[in-house]
Amino acid sequence: MFDLFSPPFRARLLLLFLGILLLGTVPGLAQVVQIGETEEVRVETPHPYPPGTDGGRVVWEHVFRFPRASYVKVHFRRFELAPGDEIVLSDPAGRYRHVYRGRGWKDRGGDFWALSVLGDVLVVRLVSRNPAHQAFGAEIDRVAHGFPLEETQPEPEALCGAEDFRDVECYRDKYPEAYEKAKAVVRLIKNGSAHCTGWLADCENHVITNEHCVGDQDELDDIEFQFDYKRPSCGAGTPTVGLQLQGGQLLEVNADLDYAYIMPDLAGHDPQATYGFLQWDNARDPDVDEQMYIPGHPSGDPKRLSIESTDPHDESGLCEVYSLTEPPCAGGNADIGYYCDTEGGSSGSPVLSYATHRVIALHHCARCPNRGVPITDVYADLQASAHPLPGCAVCDPGSAPTNLQSSVPGDNVIRLTWTPAPDGVSYRVYRSREGCDGAFERVADDVAATTWDDTNVSGGKSYSYYVTALNDCNAESSHSNCVTETATGGCIDPPLFDGLLSAENAKSSLCAIELHWDPATPQCGTTVRYNVYRSLVPGFTPGPGNLVASCVEGTGYRDTGIDQRTEYFYVVRAEDDSGDGSGPCASGNEEANAVEQSSQATGPDEVLVTWTFETDEGWTLDGEWQIDEPRGLGGSANGGSGGPDPSSAFEGNRVLGVDLTGLGDYAGNYEDDVSPAWYATSPAFDASGMTDVLVRYRRWLGAEKNRYDEATLEVFDGSAWQVAWENPDLSFSDDAWQLEEVDATQYLAGKANAKIRFGISSDASVRYCGWNLDVVEIYQHGQCEESLPGISPVPDGWLAGGAPMTAEKPGTGSSASDVVVHWDVTTCPGPTYHLLMADSDRLPGYDYEAAACALDPSGTATVPITDPEPGHFTWWVIVEADGTTEGHHGFRSDGTVRPASGVGLCGILDHDDTGTCP
Repeated sequence: MFDLFSPPFRARLLLLFLGILLLGTVPGLAQVVQIGETEEVRVETPHPYPPGTDGGRVVWEHVFRFPRASYVKVHFRRFELAPGDEIVLSDPAGRYRHVYRGRGWKDRGGDFWALSVLGDVLVVRLVSRNPAHQAFGAEIDRVAHGFPLEETQPEPEALCGAEDFRDVECYRDKYPEAYEKAKAVVRLIKNGSAHCTGWLADCENHVITNEHCVGDQDELDDIEFQFDYKRPSCGAGTPTVGLQLQGGQLLEVNADLDYAYIMPDLAGHDPQATYGFLQWDNARDPDVDEQMYIPGHPSGDPKRLSIESTDPHDESGLCEVYSLTEPPCAGGNADIGYYCDTEGGSSGSPVLSYATHRVIALHHCARCPNRGVPITDVYADLQASAHPLPGCAVCDPGSAPTNLQSSVPGDNVIRLTWTPAPDGVSYRVYRSREGCDGAFERVADDVAATTWDDTNVSGGKSYSYYVTALNDCNAESSHSNCVTETATGGCIDPPLFDGLLSAENAKSSLCAIELHWDPATPQCGTTVRYNVYRSLVPGFTPGPGNLVASCVEGTGYRDTGIDQRTEYFYVVRAEDDSGDGSGPCASGNEEANAVEQSSQATGPDEVLVTWTFETDEGWTLDGEWQIDEPRGLGGSANGGSGGPDPSSAFEGNRVLGVDLTGLGDYAGNYEDDVSPAWYATSPAFDASGMTDVLVRYRRWLGAEKNRYDEATLEVFDGSAWQVAWENPDLSFSDDAWQLEEVDATQYLAGKANAKIRFGISSDASVRYCGWNLDVVEIYQHGQCEESLPGISPVPDGWLAGGAPMTAEKPGTGSSASDVVVHWDVTTCPGPTYHLLMADSDRLPGYDYEAAACALDPSGTATVPITDPEPGHFTWWVIVEADGTTEGHHGFRSDGTVRPASGVGLCGILDHDDTGTCP
């Protein structure tokens, strides 16, 4: 028997009830589908928030975590920052980053949804650059988190037979024109958790969707536009989004024809230049049985293409127009009907003719046949409005340019020339590295002439090109002939590199953060080395001023000499050994990834108490809590949902868990109607001497979403129990031991009579295996040693004794700019060294202009130093460094200390002239 209250059926019933609420008596109209949950929260900065520094520092941070969520976004109730300050929203890796300043979006001072971050973690940071201010800060009153992609539920009547649509990447090669047209489709997120589809309707970046998705300006203010939200490959990979915009102007809306015509707030972007736009089949009605397709975001999923059909009405095997006379879903004339698959969230999708690849209908309801408003009706209504479509939306493309030819006028340049199209106003250039049959990318827009130089080509590499023409209404022609040319000159392609994978607290006695990354692949040269950049603020631009290590070999780096409990932000970039670039390691090609990771350094963990559950250890157990050996009971095999308990402990033999041995009606699962909650409560412990208190444990947990069943970790502060962690509003079931760490500092630091407890409660249906726990620890972060005091000067034969620095040109086979430098590291060794340099014109002020950072402590390094201009010379100074602090720069000839003008180079924040060298 089906359980009507199990999670899938609950979600489907929720959608059906939502449809009734939204649509009243209008049957079949497609829904604004729910793709996530919205929760009320109260998260706020201090008021006023702490002052910053001129260079900027993070003065407040909050992290939202929703395991397996597809996205997270927040709503600001109030937003007031001092000039120059900003709130940065990002994922931990920094792949998605949104910045808000002043009074926030549209200077509203609050009451706006921020752009979303893909993934299940959203980091909110306040960066202040004001040493003194009285600004309020911000308040967050709502957070939305997207359902896991596999848990969204389809609209029941939208799939006509078997599910036929697939990710767009599945059709890249099989249906290339349909694949290209699908790029213009946009995902719309409304109020944080609802969804529709839209599409770029013309060359001026207008977007079309349904009126039941965006009915007025207030609704549009809460809309996020996501361009190119898709998986990277067919049915696999983590989805990405190309561009995110929010809000705009609602130009025209018609409820009878169920359309909304929108100009998004472009924020300086030009989406149609990247994703193209769809043209309208405005002068005809489609034919019955005409082949068609629908690109869209069914159920809010990454972009799908519905083009093939197994429905018996579609005899060709492709989607076909079934009828031109279907009852309209909402006023207007007859709808166009088809058995092409859609789902809730497909509302607003374009329906395109496979013959013309133009839009023939605006999809808006689902009942098999699914239905769309004839685009001729929408077009006629728009053209009679105050905002008619521009000509590019409907005009026919002109003729293509011809006689495309290529030549090589010089190194790292390929020149293209072509015969103009008779009606061509401007041209676009496309390039492929895979030959004329490979994938092309657009590399030039709005080319007015009939010649164009590609200056971004690598010597020895072959490139293929074609050109298209745009006429006076901006319609793009078919492409010209294809040509292939091989460039001369140096190899300038940077390495292929995914960026920094992790930045982790080393928890060692010397403050350190360990960085790790996967190897890069060189496209030029033979080997790759890595450059490490560090900042105190997120979203920084890597450069000489924040370079802390260059020429790093291997796939890791240990950053030492840093301050404890200070958050540092890192970017690592790969550089090849070609010598054909300007990278800081050896003038190689350095790639430009912006993947950012952050961490804080502390000392080794100081564990106060550990419970392994090999004995009872003084815990108090309610209900079906037990300390015993796990037996793999529970889950769907024993009258519940999800997976079972573990079959063995994480460590040792026994664990703490709910119904480990089969005590209740559902062996291994928690029971129905557990209210009040069952608790497993620890013995008391003394945290009075702890400055921070963290709870760490191994978890194997199965629980229905929080609105039905609650799994909690609570802490006792000596007077009351506080919830420190609870399960998210997503049903889940662990299938392996998970490490969980919960910060309970705000409740337990300094408390003498502290306790923790784990709880489980449930409603009247649907049960999971519940808690399984092992190796529960209470600990705090220890102290670590920061920058070493008294950094020694480098021996120079006079200031600090020892051997003076020498330099020489290397032998044959080296770069002409290389210099081999030697210095004394035996008299007074240091952790690392920087070589600071400048032109002779800068010598009077000791004003350095470049640096080679983190040199090998062996005392010998090969450094690229640009040859001076005629009549000039280059000078340099070697200095010792420890983390962000640099040592003595030596003395002038008059005995006074040289100015330390290299602040910022190699990530140096300050100098220490107090050190001595024996």
